[in-house]
Amino acid sequence: MDWAMKFLPALYREKQSDFFGQKGMSWHVSVAIFRAEDGSLKHKTFNHIFGAVRQDWFAVASAIEHILKSIRVQMPGIEEVFLRSDNAGCYHCGCLWLSMHGISERTGISIVRYDFSEPQAGKSYCDAKIAHMRSKLRMFVSSGENVTTPFDMKKAIMDGSGVAGCQCAVVEVDRRNQTMTSHCIKGITNINNLAFEGDDIIAWHSFSIGIGIKIKREDVLKSEQLDTGLIILSDFEEPSKNYGVISHIKNCSVTPTSIFHCSELGCNQQFSSYQILQEHVLLDRHVQEKTSTYDALRHHWSELCNSNLFISKQLVQIGRDHHTLVKNSSVEKLQQGWALKKTRKFACFSSKVKDFLHRVFQEGEESGRKAIPVEVSQRMKSLRNSTGEKFFNPDEWLQPSQINSFFSRLSLNAKAKDIKDEPEEDDHLREILQSIYEEEERDSIRDAMTLELDSPI
Repeated sequence: MDWAMKFLPALYREKQSDFFGQKGMSWHVSVAIFRAEDGSLKHKTFNHIFGAVRQDWFAVASAIEHILKSIRVQMPGIEEVFLRSDNAGCYHCGCLWLSMHGISERTGISIVRYDFSEPQAGKSYCDAKIAHMRSKLRMFVSSGENVTTPFDMKKAIMDGSGVAGCQCAVVEVDRRNQTMTSHCIKGITNINNLAFEGDDIIAWHSFSIGIGIKIKREDVLKSEQLDTGLIILSDFEEPSKNYGVISHIKNCSVTPTSIFHCSELGCNQQFSSYQILQEHVLLDRHVQEKTSTYDALRHHWSELCNSNLFISKQLVQIGRDHHTLVKNSSVEKLQQGWALKKTRKFACFSSKVKDFLHRVFQEGEESGRKAIPVEVSQRMKSLRNSTGEKFFNPDEWLQPSQINSFFSRLSLNAKAKDIKDEPEEDDHLREILQSIYEEEERDSIRDAMTLELDSPI
C-alpha cells in the first residue's frame, strides 16, 4: 500500500491563473498480489480517490476494509492476506494495528501479518502502477479532456481498455465512525514486523529474528474501532483486463544477491558466490556487454553533431565564395533591411461595412441593448441580401476586436458631441480647467529645466 502524490487538476487548455491555488486530489493505491490456479503470480490494483482527505490511519483502515470486501466478492477463494507498506505515520500506527482484528471479522478475510519495508525498498509494484495511471491521465488530458474532480480522474484511468489490473473507486471518509483515538502500545518505532494471532499481536524488531514480543490486545486497547463506514460515491469496476501478470527474471545467473562481478573487460556477468565466479573464469564463457540504449543514443548524437559541424563549415565556405563573387562582379546587391520589423498596415473599412456598423450601433443606443461584438461578427458572416447571396464578402468580415474598437470610437464621438452641446456655463468651467492645466504644465517644464542646469556635467 502507498499514498500517491496528490494529483493536481489538469485542463487541456489551461490559463496561468488556473494553475495557481489548485488543491490536489489524494489517491491511495493498493496492489494485491496473488497466485493463480496455474501457479503464476498475478496482481490487482485497487485505487481509492478521495479528493480532499486527511491522510491518517483511519483513512487507511477505511480503504483496507473496503478492499477486503471487494476481494471477497471478486475472488471468493481468498481467505488470508499479508499487508506491506512503508513506515509512514499513517501505517506505522498502533491504532491501525489494533483495528485489524475487527476488520478481519467484518470482512471474513483474516489479516495474518503486517510487514514494513526498508527505506527506498518494497514499493516497486505500487510505484509502477502509479506511473502507469499517471501516464493514462496525461494521455486523457492530451486528447482534449479535463481532469478536475475525482470522478474525472476515475473516468480518465478507466478510459478505453483502462490500465491492466487497475480499478478505481471514488470515496469519502466518514469521520463520525472513528471510535478509536488512542492506545497503550510502547516502543512503536522499534517494531517492523507484526503477526496477528487471535486477540494477540506478535511483534518483531527484525524479520524472523527471535520469537517476538507478544502484546495482549486487551491490555493496550482503550476503545474498539467499529465499522469504518466508508462512503462509496463510485464503487470499483473491473477493467477489460482485470489482473496483471508478474513475470519472472529470465536470466537466472543474475539474482538480487549477486555480489561477485566478472573482472574480464566487457563481460557483464554477476554471480552469487565466489566459487561460481571461479568456474566461469576457468571455462572462459564471457558474455560481452551489449551497447545499451543510452550509449547508442549518445553515439548517434555525436555523429549528428559531427555531421552538422562539417555541413556548417561547408556552408560558411560557400558563403565566403559567394560574397567574393558578388564583390568582384557587377551583380546587384541584395536589398538590406530584411531583418527589421515590418511596418503594420492598416486597412480602411468599406462604406458598406461602416454603414452596417453605424446602423447596428444606433439600434443598440435606441433600444438600450448594446450590440455584442462577437454576435455582430457572426451576423456579418451569415447575413444575406434579398437574392440569397451573402451580403459581405469574406475579405470584409471583421473580428470581434475590430468591431469593439469601432464601437468605442463611435461612443467617444457621441460623448464629444454631447459635451459641445452643453450650455455656456460648462464652457466657462472648461476654460478655467484648461488654464489650470496649462499653468501646471509650465511649472513642470520650469522645474525640469532648473534640475538640468543644476546637475553636474
